Amino acid sequence: MERVEIVKWNKISLAILDKKDINEWYKWLNNIETNLYLWNNKDIYYKENIEDLYEEKIKEKNSVYFSIYNKENKSVIWICAIESISDLTLKAELYLFLYDKNNHNKWYWKEALNLLIDYWFNILWLNKLWLSYIEWNENAEKLYSKSWFKEVWRFKNDIFVRWKIKDLIFMEIYKN
Repeated sequence: MERVEIVKWNKISLAILDKKDINEWYKWLNNIETNLYLWNNKDIYYKENIEDLYEEKIKEKNSVYFSIYNKENKSVIWICAIESISDLTLKAELYLFLYDKNNHNKWYWKEALNLLIDYWFNILWLNKLWLSYIEWNENAEKLYSKSWFKEVWRFKNDIFVRWKIKDLIFMEIYKN
């Protein structure tokens, strides 16, 4: 079965989540090394939990979930979400999860974020996007800053990760 690709770019696309990806999610979510930057990095996930999570996410209203699909090697490299989509304020929150550590330092970051920004502003017609990340995730900060996100809020000493307390940083971008 072919992937249903919503937005296509050069080498990647935003594709509809597919249930056959659950096995990959299961491996990724239980890999401590790839989960260092997540709030729930201490959790253990069972396959049944991930199947339930998939069913829950595809039914959510005011949210859109995608696989970021590498068209060259026909594999899913990321999962991303646009949550809390507001018809009233025209804003939403971004979640971006790069689970496959083999793809951490590749060109996908910028291209995928540009795809998401294009989808939000030109297809969903949103006005504002916001996201958050943990202070020690320097790659995230560089990516978001290069993609025109601006820091707007910082919760000091908010997240306890790897025996250290770090800031939680919020960034936003507007359509214009």
